Amino acid sequence: MPADPAEAARPPIAARMNALIYAVLGTLWWLLALAGGFVSSTAIWVAVGFFIGAYLVLVAVRQADDERIEDLGDRRRLWWRIVIAAVLATGLVVTIGLAVDRPQLILPLAAVIFGQHLIPLALVLDWAPFRTMGLAATAAGIGGIAAAVLSGPGAAALVAGGLVGLVCWAGSMGLASRSAGIDS
Repeated sequence: MPADPAEAARPPIAARMNALIYAVLGTLWWLLALAGGFVSSTAIWVAVGFFIGAYLVLVAVRQADDERIEDLGDRRRLWWRIVIAAVLATGLVVTIGLAVDRPQLILPLAAVIFGQHLIPLALVLDWAPFRTMGLAATAAGIGGIAAAVLSGPGAAALVAGGLVGLVCWAGSMGLASRSAGIDS
C-alpha cells in the first residue's frame, strides 16, 4: 500500500468497472437474501434492491475512468486467478451443500468465499477498502452460518446475503466516488 497520501488518494485501477461489478453483485446478494429468507412484502424489498442497484450502475457509468483491467499489467493474471478460484470454490460449495443436504449453508459459505477473495484483491487493485469489504463479507458469512444453526435457512440467507449486498453497494459507492475524484 502506498505511504504517500497523494498516492493513496488516487482511484484504484479500474474503479468504474469495479463499481459496476459491485453494484450488480450487491443487487444479486440482496435478491438471494430475500429469496432465501422468505421475507414478507418481498415485492417491495425486491423493488428497493433493483432501485439501489440501478442507481449505483448509473452513478458508476457516469464517472470518468480511463483505466481498465488491462492496465494491471503483470497483476492482471493474478487478478484472474483470484476471481477464478473464488468462482470455482463457490461452485464446489454449492455442489457439496446440495449433496449433503445442507442448502442453508450455501449462501453463508459463499459469502465467506466472496469476502476472502476481496482481501487479496485489495493488494492487486491497490485499494485498501477491498480488505475492509472482504472482512465485512466474511463476517456476514460467519454470521449467516451461526444464523443457519440457531434459527434456520431463512435467517441464514437474510444475514449473509443481505449484509454482503450492503457491503457490495457500499463498495460500489466508494469506487464510483473515487473514480470521480471525490474523497470517500
